[in-house]
Amino acid sequence: MWRWITVGSHWGKTFIYVDKCGIIIMIITFVLDVVAVAKFRKANKVFSNNASMFMSEAQKRKRRMEIKFFKQALCQNGLSLIAFISYHFISPLFADRWLVFLTSTFVWQLLHVFDGIVVLLFHFQPAMWRTILEKFISALAPL
Repeated sequence: MWRWITVGSHWGKTFIYVDKCGIIIMIITFVLDVVAVAKFRKANKVFSNNASMFMSEAQKRKRRMEIKFFKQALCQNGLSLIAFISYHFISPLFADRWLVFLTSTFVWQLLHVFDGIVVLLFHFQPAMWRTILEKFISALAPL
């Protein structure tokens, strides 16, 4: 079947339940994130009408950064939830070892790739990359 095989003993059953706890935690996290988005949107309407003229630029910049971090966490949690669902619920539907590989192992590798892409997208600063590239090229110049 190309999946983990657990024995029917007490510890085998315990392992199955512990293994499924991860998906429950991911679903709870995702639901809390959706509730937080709803509250942010509601607070943002009130905030944009009343308080924005009394905030300093530093406070506005900090608020934008916090919202950006929240969006990043939401994207990363969504990707993790997709990987958990693929591994625990979609992968067992297949008998072919390549389909099991694609929906279990390969999905986890894609999760790590997309996780890095999300970090780059949310924190991409061209000036920083330009400096890194210049240092790298200058280090290669003597070669």
